[in-house]
Amino acid sequence: MQFFDTYQETIGGKRDDYFIQFELVRGIAMQVHVNKGFLGRRHAIDGSDSGFSPITPGDYLARFDPNEGLSILKSTGDASYLKLAQFEEKVAMGVLVVIAI
Repeated sequence: MQFFDTYQETIGGKRDDYFIQFELVRGIAMQVHVNKGFLGRRHAIDGSDSGFSPITPGDYLARFDPNEGLSILKSTGDASYLKLAQFEEKVAMGVLVVIAI
């Protein structure tokens, strides 16, 4: 839980079961910073594509899975998704910065 301890300090010591569950699912948990807003994908409950989900500048908890790409957890509890190629592009352009893994 080393990553969560870092994230917990960032959000002022609050601990939320939803964040813990998000961190423990398959993939690499990380904290990311968005410098410039962009649109991610939104998925329906069944996993199908459900349109776009705006990601505004700020810090987010995220999960990376090589098969699924990056899932960014928004403060509303919704997740926004980026495919691997889009994730790499956003990092290369400086739009998205990985703060902690």
